[in-house]
Amino acid sequence: MGADDGVISRAQLVRWRTAIFAIFLMSGLSVATWASRVPAIKAALGIDNVQVGLLLLGAGIASIVGLSIAPLALARLGARRGMLIAL
Repeated sequence: MGADDGVISRAQLVRWRTAIFAIFLMSGLSVATWASRVPAIKAALGIDNVQVGLLLLGAGIASIVGLSIAPLALARLGARRGMLIAL
């Protein structure tokens, strides 16, 4: 089996699985940390519920746009560089 046949070893699979788990864990922790701080941020900025809602809507729209262009970026950069840039 050559390096170009598309077969990955068990060690590579474990490394990829661990990396993906770590990325999802860090993403979840960052969202949870930010979400728990929304009331304090709202008070510090002196904004009302409508403005907070618009900010959250903007974040959701940005996520959809990012998810739409991610496949193009990953095709160009490769999975490893794409994940490193995303971090």
